[in-house]
Amino acid sequence: MIDSIKVVIDFSILQLFGRILKLLSRYSVVLFAASAP
Repeated sequence: MIDSIKVVIDFSILQLFGRILKLLSRYSVVLFAASAP
């Protein structure tokens, strides 16, 4: 029971981390395009 809860928590943390990485990559692309001449 506890193991399954831990797996669910780890999975949600991974999803959240992936979402943050996607946002960061999108913003870095926008910033790079804006800084390019």
